[in-house]
Amino acid sequence: MSAAVADLVVPTLGRPSLARLLEALADGPAAFPGRIHLVDDRRNPSSPLLEGGRPAPLAGRIEVLRGGGRGPAAARNRGWRAGAAAWTAFLDDDVLPHPGWSAALLEDLAAATEGV
Repeated sequence: MSAAVADLVVPTLGRPSLARLLEALADGPAAFPGRIHLVDDRRNPSSPLLEGGRPAPLAGRIEVLRGGGRGPAAARNRGWRAGAAAWTAFLDDDVLPHPGWSAALLEDLAAATEGV
């Protein structure tokens, strides 16, 4: 399955849980393989969204987009419109996916597209 099969969109207000989410996506058997669109939905950000930096396994694939404080639905739309992959997955910035989440997602997408 191609690395570009799925992009991930994360609407965020810059909560501390965002760093834990990104670390979880970078760890485990395999880092999330697609692009990760972080939609910064703070109305007037006064600090960088990722003050601690980007996890090394994901660094080249994270794109931060401005959401303008219009809410999570608008942030999700902003993120999926920026993607180019065949599929888009969405996670909130306060979730912690289990270590096999990325692999399971790709397996599900492969099964969904068999014979299509």
